[in-house]
Amino acid sequence: MARPTDLAKASTEQLVAELVSQLPLRRHAQRLIVEKDRFDGVQALIELINDQAMDEIGLNAEIVHAMWTLHGRGVLDGENRDALKAVVGALRHPSAGVASQRVQVLPRTDASTSAIVQSGVLKDKNARCN
Repeated sequence: MARPTDLAKASTEQLVAELVSQLPLRRHAQRLIVEKDRFDGVQALIELINDQAMDEIGLNAEIVHAMWTLHGRGVLDGENRDALKAVVGALRHPSAGVASQRVQVLPRTDASTSAIVQSGVLKDKNARCN
């Protein structure tokens, strides 16, 4: 039997690594990252978001958690261009799970609206966001 992982003392790097764990740990790690006063894991989250891989049932939950973590930390406000670019890139991700979340984390700006329209996501029958 696996023993529970204590994430309370984990570094940001360790917390980001837990975003690829099973759901309870993934949610706990996401919450702790969002609540941290200092956040140094933006690049690692961007790398997760840029991953086009999917599991055997067509999901990539890590991307969803990474996007919401950036959103929760306020990183998608437009000042961090790399983070915003990664989420805009996720507009073309093949996973329906990513598709259902990607539009929701983008800031409400003309540039985001334009990216959404140009991506074709509004015509995606699996996106559940149209």
